[in-house]
Amino acid sequence: MRSTVPGNFSSFQATDPIVLLGFNKVLDQIQDEYGVKGKDKLDIGTHIDNDLFDKFGMIGIGLKGISEIAEYEKLTITGEYKKNGVTRKISEEDQKNLEDFRTLFYLYQLGLLPSEFGSVSRRLQKIAESREKKRKTMKLY
Repeated sequence: MRSTVPGNFSSFQATDPIVLLGFNKVLDQIQDEYGVKGKDKLDIGTHIDNDLFDKFGMIGIGLKGISEIAEYEKLTITGEYKKNGVTRKISEEDQKNLEDFRTLFYLYQLGLLPSEFGSVSRRLQKIAESREKKRKTMKLY
């Protein structure tokens, strides 16, 4: 039912959450009129499982690239990133490695290099973040 409602009432996929929210409110009022209570109420859900950028199609690809550039740039300049709402910092050595790869990352984001460069840049970020985690773990013991 969750995919049927937006399919019939929403012409643009980005507005699906709004349509679902409105439909859910109407459904709640109808169920209140009939005396349906608590867990017996039908809830079609108001969230969409897809990523926000996927909802905008081709425009979303560009938005996602801009988001990745901003995240990468913050990591190379400040060495900080957020994980689970906690701000963490990578080592200066890892920060320097990311800075050295920055130009290739930008060329990949512009579509001038193959996708392998995007994979390498994401892998460098994950390695830097995992090293930070290992350093903190070693300091605790």
